[in-house]
Amino acid sequence: MIAAGLGTAATGYAILTTIDGGGALTPLVTGIVTINVGSGLAAAPGTDLIVGSVPPERAGAASALSETGAELGIALGVATALYRGGLTGALPDGLPGGAAERPRRRARRSARGSPP
Repeated sequence: MIAAGLGTAATGYAILTTIDGGGALTPLVTGIVTINVGSGLAAAPGTDLIVGSVPPERAGAASALSETGAELGIALGVATALYRGGLTGALPDGLPGGAAERPRRRARRSARGSPP
């Protein structure tokens, strides 16, 4: 079930790659729904495996650790996408105190493979 869920989510991401700049809303909605269905198919048995592998008195801690790991993964994924994905190039010019320059400089370093 986990593999099927991950495959379904991957299909949703593939659907999102077909979106062009001014196209219809259908691929966006279809892709997001497919990703969420796949994530649900993978997350439920994954959490059951984690929580079921500990004694009942530790189930709350195992569940909390599982959720914390999932949230951390999402946060790091979003941060990486923003950091490496070129959104820093879309920052407007004229931000106070050169606020846009630091993310742009880090994105350039990252693109070269240098540490930020």
